[in-house]
Amino acid sequence: MEDKYMGKTRRFACKVVDTTKAKREYVKKFLPREMEIVSRIKHPNIIHVQSAFIRGTKYFTIMRYAERGDLLIYLRHRGRVPEGRCRLWAFQLGLALEYLHRQGIAHRDIKCENVLVTEKRNAKLGDFGFARKVDRPDVSLTFCGSVAYTAPEVLTGRPYNGRVSDMWSLGVILFVITYNRLPFGLESAKKMAAVIRDTSVRHLLESNAPGAQPSADLKETILRLMEKDTIARWTATRLVESKWIRTDPR
Repeated sequence: MEDKYMGKTRRFACKVVDTTKAKREYVKKFLPREMEIVSRIKHPNIIHVQSAFIRGTKYFTIMRYAERGDLLIYLRHRGRVPEGRCRLWAFQLGLALEYLHRQGIAHRDIKCENVLVTEKRNAKLGDFGFARKVDRPDVSLTFCGSVAYTAPEVLTGRPYNGRVSDMWSLGVILFVITYNRLPFGLESAKKMAAVIRDTSVRHLLESNAPGAQPSADLKETILRLMEKDTIARWTATRLVESKWIRTDPR
């Protein structure tokens, strides 16, 4: 989709949800939340929604077009990225989550496919299909997102803090960018819970993939984000103020 603005052509992406084909739970619970949240959030590191509206049985969301696709596609085509780029993206996504979390919003589906890369190689967070307003610390019960990015506390089936679990998922993204692979593989939720519980993240960070030479500060950042103790896990603010991020004076 394109339009003309001040003599320049702008491109937009359009997400269409046909409520007659979508699952009833999604239409009744998740879709209204998404539409309400995207209509009121605005941040330079969150994909901008131009408009959202309903026509008959279909929901339309018009948003900024990300020229380089999502992060998973970017990594598949280009492979591992330099640590400087990883640092920039971590900073941008950390700012996006800090903004959301301060508003009491948990994204709950942080993964490479939901990070979009612009023409200038900036990272923007998108897809708020599982996002929700969090009124209390441990209010979420629904298992959301992809198992490979899911925090261990979410896999227990007990109430969890969606904002805290977002940070684990961001840690997984940094691991993927750094090592060009998922940390735990991709199993069923039941098997993945055992793998995550029994696997040392520190050991994974020391098992470098060929060609990966992350700095000690980057490893420490991933370790703090993928901390199994939810109280000790870094917040978004702690991430953007971290030593590794501040290494770059920009």
